[in-house]
Amino acid sequence: MFNHKRFFAVTRVLIALAAVSFTAFFAFSAVAAAAAEKKTGDPVYEATKSLHATGQPQDINVETWRLEVTGDKVGNPLSLTYQDLQKMEMTNKNVVLVCPGFFTDKADWEGVPLKSVLSMAQVGDDWKILEFRSADGFRSSLSREEVEKNFTILALKVNGVTLPKEHGFPLRLVAEDVTGGKWVKWIDRIEVK
Repeated sequence: MFNHKRFFAVTRVLIALAAVSFTAFFAFSAVAAAAAEKKTGDPVYEATKSLHATGQPQDINVETWRLEVTGDKVGNPLSLTYQDLQKMEMTNKNVVLVCPGFFTDKADWEGVPLKSVLSMAQVGDDWKILEFRSADGFRSSLSREEVEKNFTILALKVNGVTLPKEHGFPLRLVAEDVTGGKWVKWIDRIEVK
């Protein structure tokens, strides 16, 4: 038998839920639109708005951060500050980052050639692998062949602006023709093996 009271009670609940959902959707849309409008005109936002961001952005204190270059193949272990890297000779190139099955980004990356850092560290001729460690604990590696045959830099800038933290500030690996999953962000250590 049809229960009118139950029907009207359920109907009131559904209408209330629809009203709350409708209000929340438009409130969220208004906040998102306001955030986008606020960022419009910001040079960093404009330079990076078309790039995908992955990982949890790290808050790094650039005053205490160091890039450590270590390993048994290193003749001169390094502990470089952000300012040390900024003073080094830089190079730039428009490089495509590919995360297979997810996205492709193209950007102008600028930074210190990886080979320059290896030279400063007096890396011996018998090394085989570079392991990169991120401030968030992520690790990845490049083989010697990947480093030698590809454009590889430690990037400090993207599209003419300082790397924002979403894209790896203060330092990220850029390795042309190497899958994007190996482009370690927030690098704080390179171990030469």
